[in-house]
Amino acid sequence: MENINGIPDVTISLVKMDKDLNEKISQKTGIPLEIVQTMMRYNVWTINQYSDIAGRSVATITNLTLRPILNRETGRISMALDYCYPQPNFGGKGGKCIFRNEKSMTYLHNCIS
Repeated sequence: MENINGIPDVTISLVKMDKDLNEKISQKTGIPLEIVQTMMRYNVWTINQYSDIAGRSVATITNLTLRPILNRETGRISMALDYCYPQPNFGGKGGKCIFRNEKSMTYLHNCIS
């Protein structure tokens, strides 16, 4: 069984900007383009940021990181959205973030379409 406790050892890094996607998010959500560009600049989002850009509630986004899904083709268990803890606190984990990958981008595109 796959580790479903988040993606270990994630380093926050810059990603290539998608101007069209940023404009779509801004139009759909009403968030100013400058703020959307700031949120879309890195490979991780906080739960609240992802909630804002996807236009879904924080509870919905959190739920997508809690409920394991079985992939019938591969037999692997994973979450609907992958999460990570890129900035550990004194206790170890730190804040939960959504990892920017194919899953999170597909969900985001579905939300703003």
